[in-house]
Amino acid sequence: MSAPATRGRGTTVTTATPADTGSLEGWDDFVRAHPAGDVAQLSGWARVRAEAGMTSLLVLAHRDGRLAGGAQVLVRRVPVLGAIGYVAYGPLVDVGEECAGPVATALADELAALARSRFRMLFVQPPSGGAGAARALADRGFRPSDAGIAPRTSVRVDLARDEDELRRNLSRRLRPWVNRWPRAGVEVRIAGETDLPQVAALLAHTGEHHGYTSFGVEYLRGMYRELFPSGDLVVFLGEVAGRPAATAVYSATGGVLKTRLLGFDRDGEAARLNVPAAVDWTAMTWARSQGFRWFDHGGLSESAAEVLLSGGELDVDRLSGPDRHKLRFGGTPIRYPDPVELIASPLVRAAYDLSLRSGVGRVLVDRAKRLARTGPRRGTSPDRPVARKGAAMTASLLRTVGRPYAWAKRSANRALFDRRYGLDTDGVIQPGELGFDNPEYTRYAPAGLVTLRRLLPPGDVGPDDVFVDIGSGKGRVVLQAALRHPFRTVYGVELSERLHEVAVRNLASVRDRLRCQDVRLVHGNALEFDVPDDTSVVFLYNPFDGATFAQVVERILASVDRAPRRLRILYGNPREEAALLATGRVHPVRTLRGWRPGREWSRSNTFRVYEVV
Repeated sequence: MSAPATRGRGTTVTTATPADTGSLEGWDDFVRAHPAGDVAQLSGWARVRAEAGMTSLLVLAHRDGRLAGGAQVLVRRVPVLGAIGYVAYGPLVDVGEECAGPVATALADELAALARSRFRMLFVQPPSGGAGAARALADRGFRPSDAGIAPRTSVRVDLARDEDELRRNLSRRLRPWVNRWPRAGVEVRIAGETDLPQVAALLAHTGEHHGYTSFGVEYLRGMYRELFPSGDLVVFLGEVAGRPAATAVYSATGGVLKTRLLGFDRDGEAARLNVPAAVDWTAMTWARSQGFRWFDHGGLSESAAEVLLSGGELDVDRLSGPDRHKLRFGGTPIRYPDPVELIASPLVRAAYDLSLRSGVGRVLVDRAKRLARTGPRRGTSPDRPVARKGAAMTASLLRTVGRPYAWAKRSANRALFDRRYGLDTDGVIQPGELGFDNPEYTRYAPAGLVTLRRLLPPGDVGPDDVFVDIGSGKGRVVLQAALRHPFRTVYGVELSERLHEVAVRNLASVRDRLRCQDVRLVHGNALEFDVPDDTSVVFLYNPFDGATFAQVVERILASVDRAPRRLRILYGNPREEAALLATGRVHPVRTLRGWRPGREWSRSNTFRVYEVV
């Protein structure tokens, strides 16, 4: 903790780190009791964000020995640029403090000093009722910001009303669903830790639809363990006939239940049965029963908020997208004080401002902001016309270069792998050409040259690990595993005699160059293959669908039941992911997406890593 600095008569300010546990406990109590308190200001949230590479500082103001205000600053280091700080819904000042002005001034002084001494940029989104803090920051060199570190507008539902009134305030099309959901088999419940793999999968569906990579199950697990026991987080899961269909993650701070993450399966019955709305309605009525004052939808577009705050009206049922979903519950729009920023370096500030004057620059800055806040994500912001235009131009370009790209990739594969080792692993062969008439069997197409290394770095493999490639084809992945990884044994299982014979010839060509010498190629049906009880990695590049896939998964899990151990499943083009997760025995831990033009082609080159539990 830094030495206390006196900022005005009777007010001292200190800057604490996560190691100062005594200060953190007092601060967490302060945030939870504050009517504008937000989970983003809790120390538990800082520990969650540490899993995404962030650190934190805590600026605390005391007056006459009593905690009177503060702000948690999340920090991310960006290569080349340096440290960037974010204050989401802070600083907070004690609403009962008679000298709130001096406390806000003292906090503004300290934040300005930090911005000039520790950060390249510091962005602040003041909380509800934080106009005084915003003015104090502006007086110290902060300027209006478009960084968008947190939503500046949202919509809230007043939970002081009884449930009948809440129902009457629903839109005319949503209101009848309250009675339909039970008859349609829709049930919503509070999710537990064992449900998090299904929650992560639903969030991933929504993330893929909107063009970003959602947080994985391990991140959700960390969030749950940090915030659920203290009552600062709750997760609801909506199911149709027992099958997960929609989910929402809410924070619960300052008397407000606030939406943080939403996800649902657009390919299932979730959309037809309005399951996301069922999740929010159930969470809303639960929050009312628990004594919460407000239900906050966690954001609203600036355009919709502007119309409503100016006294205009919107036909909610004619809207589309997230605004339609949120406004159907009859809430009231709110606007937080305008965000501010301080970029101390004139050179960095000039470069930042210059970049915002061009469409390309704005897109790049948006991506840099997202990278700094949350790590790499795909796509562009759907709220910016320039970003939409850029995304359309990019899609058009990718469609144009798709065929030349595929040809170039195959040529590189042949040159870098097949020709180098004298092999034949390339090509695409349809099931009919291999003599298969089972519609559940898929074509032969080899995985990329660096796929296995990226999914499973050699350093993550030990001398006791055993690798099994089910649907090994001509043996490309089998040989990559044996050439580069220290596996004890590598298996390749292939039904096609034609492909198996090619794999045998390929193995003979590189036998003396293998790092793992125990390579076993099995010609047979995966449904009859007994997965060895020492297998630690299973590779599946979408070899089959439907019942065949489900039965093979049963055989994999049976092996773990016979000999409990750690087992990872590497699944490419995971079309049967829902069936895999439905076993309740696996959870996704990592997603790898290759560069491909078009959503379908991109999905076909997606690989996910799962852990068997």
